[in-house]
Amino acid sequence: MNIRFLLSFFVLAFFSSKSFAFTELSFDFGYDKQVYGSLKQNKQTSRSYQASVAFYLFKYTAIEFNASHSEEETLENNVIPVSGTNVSVVSLSTNVTSDTLGLGLRQAFAARGAFVRPFLSIGYANQVIRDRTTFTFRDNTSGVTDRFSDPINKARLDSIFMSFAMQFQLTELFSIKGSVQSVFPAFEFDRLTDDLKYTAGFSWIF
Repeated sequence: MNIRFLLSFFVLAFFSSKSFAFTELSFDFGYDKQVYGSLKQNKQTSRSYQASVAFYLFKYTAIEFNASHSEEETLENNVIPVSGTNVSVVSLSTNVTSDTLGLGLRQAFAARGAFVRPFLSIGYANQVIRDRTTFTFRDNTSGVTDRFSDPINKARLDSIFMSFAMQFQLTELFSIKGSVQSVFPAFEFDRLTDDLKYTAGFSWIF
């Protein structure tokens, strides 16, 4: 994630805090690991990080800025003979990263200070996705292995972000929360649930 953007993000949050009813700074983290295959030889691991700042214009409604980074790695260790050769593919690794910047609205369903505070966020997101696939080949006679990686593919998408969160107040200014988030191509609402991320985090009001 761009360090300059994050620094600007925090400076904006700090100097804008007195211009609105109140300002809320949040951090979220998600992790998921799945193991599959007859011998549990394959795995898929994903991590996601998000920072957001919400400037409340009214009691329940805020402008939200967010930045997120996610990584997903799939590793499959299956032996696949290459037809017509004495070579087999013994491993296939795919790595996908996504960097997203979002701007939208946050609507809370309980007032500041409530012990349980649900809210919904929706808005525009600029998403940059990079993916790369790496193959490991083995010579079946000598047993020698070699790796080959495809060039990195990069795509920039105009997207929509949506998230629903449940926040639990621990102190006057500090809360913990759980959320479900989605980023999908703009106006393709049938893809809303294609890439859901479940995260946990905390929020600080100032």
